[in-house]
Amino acid sequence: SNSRYNSILHVNDYSNRSYHSKLHVNDYSNSRYNSILHVNDYSNSSYHSILHVNDYSNSRYNSILHVNDYSNSSYNSILHVNDYSNSSYNSILHVNDYSNSSYHSILHVNDYSNSSYNSILHVNDYSNSRYNSILHVNDYSNSRYNSILHVNDYSNSSYHSILQVNDYSNSRYNSILHVNDYSNSRYNSILHVNDYSNSRYNSILHVIDYSNSSYHSILHVNDYSNSSYNSILHVNDYSNSSCYSILQLIY
Repeated sequence: SNSRYNSILHVNDYSNRSYHSKLHVNDYSNSRYNSILHVNDYSNSSYHSILHVNDYSNSRYNSILHVNDYSNSSYNSILHVNDYSNSSYNSILHVNDYSNSSYHSILHVNDYSNSSYNSILHVNDYSNSRYNSILHVNDYSNSRYNSILHVNDYSNSSYHSILQVNDYSNSRYNSILHVNDYSNSRYNSILHVNDYSNSRYNSILHVIDYSNSSYHSILHVNDYSNSSYNSILHVNDYSNSSCYSILQLIY
């Protein structure tokens, strides 16, 4: 230690050769209140594990927490976390979680928030190789109340499905709802919807619905309404190839 209040604590702990372990710690503190905690923990060769932590804090309240956790080779797992916060209240939470090799899973999260109240939540969830699934979400919100919700959901390989949603809203009350729904490969279907509304009360509803390959059908709808009360309803209906029909309506 010195007059600047810097200090270092360094520790190495080596246990026996059959069960090697290491604990390594660095702790630096000074007048600006910066500190680092660095830890490595290696357990025995049959069940290796590492715990790695970095913690940085200073007078601007920035902090980082970085963690890696590796469990044994049969059931390997990683937990990786980054947490950044500062005086502008920005924060990031980044997490990766890998479960064992038979049932691999990843959870990835990014959360950004600041003084303008912007936030992002980004999530990826991968389940095991037989029933793989992905959940991907982005949520953006700010002081103008804009928000986006984006979701992708992939179910297992036998019955793949995708749900994608975008929702945009702002102070002028504009909103978009965009949905794609893909069902499994035998009975594939798509539902696509766009809904635009604003302060002049204009709205569009656009829908496309594709049913399974044996009985393909399309339903296409556009609905436009505004303050002059003009409206258009446009519908296309295609039934299956055995009984092919078209219905078109403009009102």
